[in-house]
Amino acid sequence: MKNNKTILLLILAVIVANVIIYAKTANFDFVNYDDPDYVIHNPLIKDFDQAKLKKVFSEYYFFNYQPVMLLTYAAEYSAFSDNASGYHIVSTLLHILNAILVLLLIYSLSNNLTSAFIVALIFSLFPLHVETVAWVF
Repeated sequence: MKNNKTILLLILAVIVANVIIYAKTANFDFVNYDDPDYVIHNPLIKDFDQAKLKKVFSEYYFFNYQPVMLLTYAAEYSAFSDNASGYHIVSTLLHILNAILVLLLIYSLSNNLTSAFIVALIFSLFPLHVETVAWVF
């Protein structure tokens, strides 16, 4: 029972650390590199229907085959339209979820909570991951 409370506290610490670091991204606009092509000017995610669903799974878009990403954008577009804040919040939440999964995975492999917590923090706060959170996906 004590281990479960410790795990929950460490998960909470990972969440808080990520919120402190990445909360400001909610105020960011779209990144001009490829966000406009994937979100603002993407006809596949607007007015999503069965024909567009077929295209998502059968065609390349912007030189890539990424149906899960396009489905995610379609869901986000239906909720947030062209408001970048919503996309950034979803990216932050997905990153936090991944950090929690890293903590749980490392703990299940090593049975060492300290190591799992440190690895989860390194994973989630590593500077290279800023791109995955600061861009819309």
